Amino acid sequence: MIQVGIIGCGLMVTLHARTLHKLPGVRVAAVHNRTREKAEVLAAEVGATVYDTYEALLEQDLDAVWVATPDHLHVEAAKA
Repeated sequence: MIQVGIIGCGLMVTLHARTLHKLPGVRVAAVHNRTREKAEVLAAEVGATVYDTYEALLEQDLDAVWVATPDHLHVEAAKA
């Protein structure tokens, strides 16, 4: 099973998460958003766990991470 994390829970990544959730062998396991409520909505839809920081999300045993933050915030999360 491929375990996926998502940093940023805006409109576009919500569509990606729904698609990933439907794929056999893929599990959206972890999500983070600076506004926790958005993360909770997405997590409830795909069965993921919400993390309060992207650093905490990255500590999980994940195979892939979508960095879907606003453009100016990509580098910080991607380097972590």
